Amino acid sequence: VGERNFTIHFQNWGALLFPNPVSSWGAELADSTDNNNLPGFKNAEVDALCRKYDLTGNREEQKKIIRRIDELIFRAHPYALAWGSSFSRVLYHNKFGHPEKYFSKIGDYRDMKTMWWLDPQKDKALAEALEKDGKLPVGETDQRPWD
Repeated sequence: VGERNFTIHFQNWGALLFPNPVSSWGAELADSTDNNNLPGFKNAEVDALCRKYDLTGNREEQKKIIRRIDELIFRAHPYALAWGSSFSRVLYHNKFGHPEKYFSKIGDYRDMKTMWWLDPQKDKALAEALEKDGKLPVGETDQRPWD
């Protein structure tokens, strides 16, 4: 990765308390290896904004500069944006019985195959609601089995 010998690569970055845009987007890093400018991004306006950012002591002005840098980088698309989370979203027809907390403390959504069961009463209520274009009651939607 550091030598840019890849077609596609998935990367996560953390954030600094005070951003340092030149360390990721400065053109002087674009042609060298083993740095954070993985796509080899070069943009004269971003470089000028990085210099301005470094000389600006006003936090509000620095925020404006960073936002403009972000805008320029986003428009250039040097990388594809992705998002991850530490939780799972589950969408299902309400026809299953399940433990009170839905999943185990150490598992995830895949537990459904072994911990949930078809509830005949819920299945019947769902069929009737679908037939009549009706609604079923909504139970607790946020589950935290580790609590």
